[in-house]
Amino acid sequence: MGCALPFRDKSFDVIYSNAVIEHLVDHDAQQHFAAEVARVGRGWFVTTPNLYYPVEPHYRLPMVQFLPQRWQRSLIRSLGRTPYGNLNLLTKRQLQRLLPDGGVIGCRVTFYSETLIAYRPPKRGS
Repeated sequence: MGCALPFRDKSFDVIYSNAVIEHLVDHDAQQHFAAEVARVGRGWFVTTPNLYYPVEPHYRLPMVQFLPQRWQRSLIRSLGRTPYGNLNLLTKRQLQRLLPDGGVIGCRVTFYSETLIAYRPPKRGS
């Protein structure tokens, strides 16, 4: 999923990824995904839920993101819902490490940033 894109370097002005990176299987896959975003885009806009927001947005349950994934899946099944295959939420620092050539901001609607946004405007002439 997006870890080996069939495009030349800097093929796009902006890569837009909305809440995808947290669904990759592990940190290595997230690193590959981020490297592909940086490779094919002159700029990017990548969003992901904030690990530290107290309500996990996929399940809409408080603090469930801090449980081991196996426990999360078991809890979600016990509530009669279908769990996600992979759910690896990131912190602001982790997202910044994945895409170090841009900035990372928190987007807030309530009392705390629910969403993190990694961004880099397209560089002219690159």
